[in-house]
Amino acid sequence: MPKKGYTESQFRKDLQDLNKLINSFNSSVGKKSRRKSSRKQSGGKKADGERRFVVVEVNGKKVKPFGRYSSKPTKMNPASPGQAAKRAYKQICLKHKLKGTKCNVTFSLRETTRGSSKKVYGPYKGSMKKLKKPRVFERDGKKITSRFEAIVKSVKTKNKK
Repeated sequence: MPKKGYTESQFRKDLQDLNKLINSFNSSVGKKSRRKSSRKQSGGKKADGERRFVVVEVNGKKVKPFGRYSSKPTKMNPASPGQAAKRAYKQICLKHKLKGTKCNVTFSLRETTRGSSKKVYGPYKGSMKKLKKPRVFERDGKKITSRFEAIVKSVKTKNKK
């Protein structure tokens, strides 16, 4: 009766194949790690001065940070948290399903721009003002009528000592 099992010759052949595989892996890994990259790292702080913010507090209650609101500089004004606050206010109203003059919210923003100090700005008080004459403008071939204007102002807080 023939012996069933793993012969020594099969073992040596498998061992050689395994060594070849290990050597090919080591040689390819070593080459990549020794090579210096000529490319520079991308990302980081935007060169154009754009700043990014998230909402961290709504009506005095801390919330899980949401949204990503950017503020870009113009020829006349630098990027400011106030620009982002106006965008954030509109989204908060949509999120809480508050329409028109019913949307009165106080909120704070935290800067998330890379390289910034991650400072919290605010609180901001947002409200909607009804326009006497609706504003009509066209976007993507559709006429859009705006009956309200978002008013967002920074609320001054007194320091407690």
